Amino acid sequence: MRCTGLMPEVSQSTQTSDRFKNQATIYVVDDEPAVRHSLQSLINSDGWHVQIYADGRSFLKAVTTDALGCVVLDMKLPDLDGLAVYEEMQKRQLTLPVLFYSGLGTVRTATAAMKRGAVDFIEKSDGPQSLLDAITQAVDRHDRLRARVDQSRQVQLMLDSLTPRENEVLALVMEGKTSREIAQQLHRSEKTIQLHRANIMKKFNVRRVVDLINLVTAAQED
Repeated sequence: MRCTGLMPEVSQSTQTSDRFKNQATIYVVDDEPAVRHSLQSLINSDGWHVQIYADGRSFLKAVTTDALGCVVLDMKLPDLDGLAVYEEMQKRQLTLPVLFYSGLGTVRTATAAMKRGAVDFIEKSDGPQSLLDAITQAVDRHDRLRARVDQSRQVQLMLDSLTPRENEVLALVMEGKTSREIAQQLHRSEKTIQLHRANIMKKFNVRRVVDLINLVTAAQED
């Protein structure tokens, strides 16, 4: 099981860009003041912006957006435990990666955390570099996830802009059918179908059918 803890001297993490560290926020949720402030100092020393919370409810009340970052979340909290906080985040569709951070680590709790989608489960008993490395990886993952979500939203806007006939044509294009085959199935001229296809390609800002198919497929998978 992966572990981490606190030590006074830490090598600087170099696995992430300054852009991430300038834009991201690391949320620390721990009910022990000494641990909370030590984590804040540790993560600050690695160049990250940190916000700290003493319990799950105050964190959930404060975090209403999906800005770039991650959450370092204690498993044992006075109000909601770590798993309950994470479940509430999922209900609110917050995609912030969660690093469960606890001194109560067991195989059972680690398994439960990972099954719920946690990025990592880290024990407080190990050195701090493990935590800093996990934060770097989590923020990188979140950046890539947000990019995919943004692209999916853009594709959905493009899909919403299609006319009913263009939607029909697109569905058949996605099946790999040619303009002639689509024309026969929809009882339209091939020239008309080609015009619809050209309009679809223009709306999606692509030049090749394969790019159109890949774009729509990726958005549907997300």
